[in-house]
Amino acid sequence: MIRTDILSDLTEAKGNSDVSTRTPQIPSHSPDAGWVTQAQAIAHRTLVRFYVVGSRRRGRWATPNLNPIMALLNKRPNRFLLVGLAFVLFTSVLVLYSDITSWNDINPSHFHTSIGPSHSGSSTTTSGCAARLEQNLRSIPQKRQRVAIASTFGYHFDVYLALAWTMQRVMSRPPNPAAHDLGGNGTVAVYTPEPEFHFGFDKIIDALGLFKGDIKPSENLFDDLDKVVDGHKVDLVVLGTCEVDLRGGSESWHQRLLDVWDRRSDDEKFMLVCIIHNVRDEHWQPHITEWARRGAIRFLPISQHVADSFKSLLLTRADNTHDPALRLAGYEYIKLDTHVPILNLSASDQLWLSSSKPKLPLDVDIELEGIDHSGSTNVMNKTERKLSRAVIQGSFSTDRREYVTVFQELIDSLTEDPSVWGYLPPKQGEERFLVDPEEKDPFYLYLLGSGGLDIPKALEDMVIVKKDLDYTEFYHLMQTMDICVPAFNPENGYYRFQASSTMVMALQCNVPILATRRVRSAYAYADDDRVMVTRPAVISEVAALRALRIGNMKAFWDHYMQMSTIGDAAGGDIRKALPVHGMNIYSDLGHMMEVGWRRGNAGFESFREGLWKENERVVEKLLRDL
Repeated sequence: MIRTDILSDLTEAKGNSDVSTRTPQIPSHSPDAGWVTQAQAIAHRTLVRFYVVGSRRRGRWATPNLNPIMALLNKRPNRFLLVGLAFVLFTSVLVLYSDITSWNDINPSHFHTSIGPSHSGSSTTTSGCAARLEQNLRSIPQKRQRVAIASTFGYHFDVYLALAWTMQRVMSRPPNPAAHDLGGNGTVAVYTPEPEFHFGFDKIIDALGLFKGDIKPSENLFDDLDKVVDGHKVDLVVLGTCEVDLRGGSESWHQRLLDVWDRRSDDEKFMLVCIIHNVRDEHWQPHITEWARRGAIRFLPISQHVADSFKSLLLTRADNTHDPALRLAGYEYIKLDTHVPILNLSASDQLWLSSSKPKLPLDVDIELEGIDHSGSTNVMNKTERKLSRAVIQGSFSTDRREYVTVFQELIDSLTEDPSVWGYLPPKQGEERFLVDPEEKDPFYLYLLGSGGLDIPKALEDMVIVKKDLDYTEFYHLMQTMDICVPAFNPENGYYRFQASSTMVMALQCNVPILATRRVRSAYAYADDDRVMVTRPAVISEVAALRALRIGNMKAFWDHYMQMSTIGDAAGGDIRKALPVHGMNIYSDLGHMMEVGWRRGNAGFESFREGLWKENERVVEKLLRDL
């Protein structure tokens, strides 16, 4: 039994002391209020227990002169000392608690491997999380300060120089203490196999300020790797095309870089970053094992679907049951991120043709009658100008793109009604369809790329081939296009293993892309209505171009109903003979027509800005080994 008079004295002594007035007060609405209240209660019980135990030691119910703590408090110098100690202890606990909470927000274990986010949504929650993640990244010190971007391959410079552009932006960012942003620091060097870039890309570098610094020969990389600059050796090596740069034997870059890595002390090791373009190029991949064993490699594909396929490959090798070297190398822990190489062409008056083809915002550009889903198929997209300039961009390989199919469908459609495309029937004894001189906007299909391709005689007036253009010419011409047609071979690797330049080239030049859901899913970074014109897979690219050009999908819908009806139409309503998904198709076609083919410049600009921010986030991770 505890004597109530002792507790009374203790309570009175506690109440008369000035400890409470000197202890930081936590508002009741604070998230820490409950925790602090518990701490105070525990301290109070401990003080009581100490008092009672001290009393018992001197006699069962003997009343001591004073509790030792109270005795100290009765002396003014000691009172101030104890109050100060209590304040320091209490504040330290609060700071520790705050630090633990903050670390939970920026703990590197919370940063999962990024293999490319989708940009199709605009969720407030998602954007808020992204902003918080970016802030947290910037509050972590950089681990890598000297970056070397190098390649032995004469191409793909537009890919790795886009990364250099992102790197320099991030590393030159000033600190912002108010936002817990430590800022960026460090340098980027570029090493290339030739003094000048193909197709006049040097002019693009100068026009956009893409890279600030000297571009050195590739072999100079090994002279510079161990040079100490500003207290650092090169600590991040990026290879522009690992399929080429890591290929070879004892004299290859793989072995030479590995030798440098092994010679360095533990606190001077560099990280190797591999930009990969084609998962099915396997000649160099056995070299991954030695780097994986050392935990010194990570991958940087240029599109989501390539990242997904390569991740699957790494996990398969990690699960190898026959080769211990593979199984023990740690393949499943290799990090992958995605950096999309889209440039800011509109920053240069030399490259950007703002008046070449006006693209007004959607609400001004398109006026529609609306879609009556009860049965009307005469949906008119009443734009002032018809869709008249489509482009297929890329290699002229018929294995990669469906040139033959596109050509044949155009011929069939012209044969049925050439006026739809702005053409006249061929003259007697000739195959070529002629442009109608009365047509204001005849349709042209541009092929921009490289290689050889046979153009059918019938399409000689419609198909215009431009190959091996330099970058400035290409960008100028591309910006005049109304729509980009991917024409991917459905069995080719552009959906799984390899990233096509078509997407980036169109998005840089404000050209909307005619895409199926499959394309949007593969190129997740472009899964965005601001830059895509989505066609249901049931309608071919040529049929979609025809419908969008004339603002009417009736011809295709009639064809679909004729080919897809099952059984007899009850009561004469042919729609009742369609499969269950028939009206879903009708709805998707209607949406394609309602939205139309034009996209506003503002939409492209905001799309690219979001993509550049995501690229910066990826670089922040690379510089911190996250």
